[in-house]
Amino acid sequence: MPSSNTPTTPNLPRTTNLSNTERAQVVSALLDQATGGVLPHGASPAVAAAFGVSARTVRRVWRRIRDNYEHTGVYTSPSSMNSSGRRGLDRSRELEWLRTVDPSIRNTVRTAAHACFLPPTNLFRAIRSGSLRVETSISKPMLSEGNKTKRIAFCVEHVSAATHLFEM
Repeated sequence: MPSSNTPTTPNLPRTTNLSNTERAQVVSALLDQATGGVLPHGASPAVAAAFGVSARTVRRVWRRIRDNYEHTGVYTSPSSMNSSGRRGLDRSRELEWLRTVDPSIRNTVRTAAHACFLPPTNLFRAIRSGSLRVETSISKPMLSEGNKTKRIAFCVEHVSAATHLFEM
């Protein structure tokens, strides 16, 4: 049973990842303490305490610094956040086709994607990421009164009274 003067909540470890600026600050703090590419004893826990991360995280950053220095000659700790998953394909050549397509054809995502030989999802992702801009000056006209009555008459022709399951 804990005594009354001990804290009841333990110190929880940090659960979020380091941002790029925080990682750069950790790198500079480690490089300030390193001499000849070697950290002195106790440097990792000291830097960890200063930045509110675990010593294991600081050691992992330091290992990444050394590995990157051996390959590139630069003391940085690159993030491995975007180094997983399937690589995106360069679709710029297909997207250039949109410039040559008539504006009346490219007024919807589906027709624009068909015109530049891409799936509509790829075109929509390009719009969402900002590499394509949506500029439309084409408005689809609403139904006129005559067309509305023709459509309603067509629908009424195809409704059978025998298919009603209830009486009103």
